Amino acid sequence: MSPALVVHWPQPVQRFAVLAAVLLVLLGAAAFAASPSRDPGNPEEASLEVLLSIPIETAARHEQFAGQAPASVTVITAAEIRRYGYRTLAEALQSVRGFYLSDDRNYQYLGIRGFSRPTDYNNRVLLLLNGHRMNENVFGSASIGTDLPLNLAAVERIEVVRGPGSVLYGSSAMLAVVNVITRDGRDGDRLSLSAEGGSAGRKRLLATSGGQTADGLDLAVTGVWGDLAGDDLYFPEYDDETGDGVARNLDWDHHGGILGTARRGPFRAQAYAGVREKGIPTGAFGVTFGDHRSRSLDASGHLDLRYAPEPSPRGALELRAQVDTYRSDGTYPYDEPGDPTVIRERAEGAWLGLEGQYRWDATPASRLIAGMEHREHLRASFRSRDEEAVYFDENFPFRVFSVYAQEEYQARENLSLVFGVRHDAYSAAGSTTTPRGAAVLDLTPSATLKLLYGEAFRAPNLYETSYVDPDAAKANPRLRAERIRTAELVWEQHLFPQAFASASLYRYVMHNLIDQQADPTDGLLQFRNTGEARALGLEVEVVTRWSSGLNLSLQYAAQRAEGQRGQRLSNAPRHLARIGLDRPLTRGLILATDWRWESSRRTLAIGEDGRPITEPSGIVGNLRLTGTLGRVRVAVSVRNLLNTRYAYPGGLEHLQPAIEQDGRTWSVDLGYVF
Repeated sequence: MSPALVVHWPQPVQRFAVLAAVLLVLLGAAAFAASPSRDPGNPEEASLEVLLSIPIETAARHEQFAGQAPASVTVITAAEIRRYGYRTLAEALQSVRGFYLSDDRNYQYLGIRGFSRPTDYNNRVLLLLNGHRMNENVFGSASIGTDLPLNLAAVERIEVVRGPGSVLYGSSAMLAVVNVITRDGRDGDRLSLSAEGGSAGRKRLLATSGGQTADGLDLAVTGVWGDLAGDDLYFPEYDDETGDGVARNLDWDHHGGILGTARRGPFRAQAYAGVREKGIPTGAFGVTFGDHRSRSLDASGHLDLRYAPEPSPRGALELRAQVDTYRSDGTYPYDEPGDPTVIRERAEGAWLGLEGQYRWDATPASRLIAGMEHREHLRASFRSRDEEAVYFDENFPFRVFSVYAQEEYQARENLSLVFGVRHDAYSAAGSTTTPRGAAVLDLTPSATLKLLYGEAFRAPNLYETSYVDPDAAKANPRLRAERIRTAELVWEQHLFPQAFASASLYRYVMHNLIDQQADPTDGLLQFRNTGEARALGLEVEVVTRWSSGLNLSLQYAAQRAEGQRGQRLSNAPRHLARIGLDRPLTRGLILATDWRWESSRRTLAIGEDGRPITEPSGIVGNLRLTGTLGRVRVAVSVRNLLNTRYAYPGGLEHLQPAIEQDGRTWSVDLGYVF
């Protein structure tokens, strides 16, 4: 075995293993005790066979089973979202093997397979909402926290496709593609309302409505409004003669969003609008600590129109037209002696998109998918100013034209081969071509082997290539796209009718990583293609579903991510482990709990001994009890049940090496279905 995958079991892993064993014994025994039997007609209690037969569409841009997909795929179902009480996409994605989070109390960031650059705004992950691209066009960010105000109660499933996805989706699909798929009106409740309250002044209202008219018009509307007062936070780095290090009433969060979909025959329309304003309690970017004017605001919206007529025996056509808008505001007060000022920054984006795709089944063994995309970015602007001067105010419109093709060939009854290629031409960042290949082999009726290779890229965003501050930063129009090459071996195995196991062994290499550095000639900061990163990892997961209603998931990931000189990457835990289980206790009452552990992460800070400061690990567990009586649903949740103290590494903009996270919190939500 490669030294990179030799597992050394530190003491926290042993404690996590003991905890997992105790939970398995207690709930495993209860699984075989007298309890309500599983109702096969209830999607919340579907068998393992039914769940593995859920069609997905993200991996190949057409429907197929996860076992057939040329990728390592995880599906988060509506039942899991409901049982575990996920409130944001970030909370749901934290349950995916090999995924982990960071949170600087302004935004949440997704780490995948040992890679999570501080403050990268998730621009190496592609986020879709019903197939609509959600990454914006200034920073390339994908919102996963409350800055994506979406009612997850209306979500049918979340499809997570690991690895490069640029052949089908273009820029940013380097580490994964995440597609959030909502329910049609006919599949949801006619009207459901719920309210949530909890610690730290948490308040939330959610509503969903939908249905289908007699003439076939399907309508669905869902919305969410949330408000969080937040706790006072203590940061010892600011405990000095100027203050006591306590940020009071600064961790607040106000957000709201609405999504509507309409479908009739081959036509589908989708409209979304969301906004969030968040206090910044950490003193990031050197602002005056404790100043209540420190805040960020994010707003986005889109209209998506799709035409997909009924497919013929030989082919299927799909056309899409899209309009998107984005806005981000930052307010940063600086109370320097004799020169108090407030810096205000605004990023704005507006773009149009056209897509066409055709699927051609030339023979029973051949399926070709070919498509083209054109995006006209009318506005991609950034402005920085204070009360007296404008430091930067420029708009950089650009366009992207893309073509792609992917062939799926059934070479034998048990062997499928996939080959794909894409070419993207950017008016502002040059052109790039990315290939993909895969072989999916059914070794036995219960075992599948997948051999995967893919490349992906991230085009430099407009902030990286064009932002100028005469006193601090300069542009770099010659910045090249980041690239990744990934090779992966996936094994999927039915252990027995109630259990399914999967394992992935992968290796990736990233080139032309974009980092901000100081130019030694003038001292100005500039984004440059500076480095390389590589990782070798192993992921294992076992999922079981018993007739008694007990559902169990066990996950473990070992990942070794390093820079070009062999140094350990920051914010990259070597080990991740999670256990999640849920089961009905009595009719209408469901218990769900999940526990996760990760090894230490290296921060960006250097200690007095000249070594990087590492943030220790901890065990964090959540518990949720849901009860249903007729049309009424009540749920009680406790997060961080053990009140574990833990922190996530911060970015260069933070004085703190790591940002401490919430201790034990609670919430109660009450819902009614009309």
